[in-house]
Amino acid sequence: MPLAWLLGQDDDPLYGLAAGVLAPQHVALLGVRSFEPEERERLEFLGVRVMYMEEMRRRGVAAALDEALAIATHGTAAFGISIDLDAITPEEAPGVGTPVPEGLAGRELVQAMQRIGGRPDLAAVELAEYCPRHDPSGQSARIAIDVLGGALCGASYQAHVLA
Repeated sequence: MPLAWLLGQDDDPLYGLAAGVLAPQHVALLGVRSFEPEERERLEFLGVRVMYMEEMRRRGVAAALDEALAIATHGTAAFGISIDLDAITPEEAPGVGTPVPEGLAGRELVQAMQRIGGRPDLAAVELAEYCPRHDPSGQSARIAIDVLGGALCGASYQAHVLA
């Protein structure tokens, strides 16, 4: 997984770049629904905060995001986010590579991202798992645009899924 390389846990150098650019104590994964056993073990060993979907639902998306932001920003100059579109329920976002049931509603993810947008310490935003060939109607693309719009523009972004 790319996160392993970013955490310095990959033996194969990526194009000669130095691995280990992230400290595990500054990484939080939200809304996780499944892992390979080796991934789970490695993340636990490193002390990465993993918040499974059940915990996120119990605590609420806003509280989960607040904790993740505190982890990512404590003692750092900036932070980045990686958004897997498959975090959204497949009924709303079918155009992903690995649809998993019981995800977030598109509206929930957009509202969460609107809380981040416009922060001066936001340095990077990545969107992963969008698969155009599984999205002939463009339904997932529209949600992806709204998620990115919220992450980049904050509350000023008028999302279509919120309408």
